[in-house]
Amino acid sequence: MIARQHLDFVLCDWSSTDIVMAIELDDRSHRRLRRKSRDSFLNEALSSAGVPLVRFKAAARYDAAEIARVIELALPYAP
Repeated sequence: MIARQHLDFVLCDWSSTDIVMAIELDDRSHRRLRRKSRDSFLNEALSSAGVPLVRFKAAARYDAAEIARVIELALPYAP
């Protein structure tokens, strides 16, 4: 089931290339029943792998400071 899945962004540790966090941008398609099922699967898979997942509502513009704040809070360790 995981073979055809993707994430919007994956943050990696630059020195080791270990995955640090995944980021999903949720647009209106995430309200559909099929997409909700996929999102639930993704949440469980990443949680099982110990990878934090941060979701942002898709938008035309983003507040970079707010994104940085949310990511920093979700990091499993201090940068």
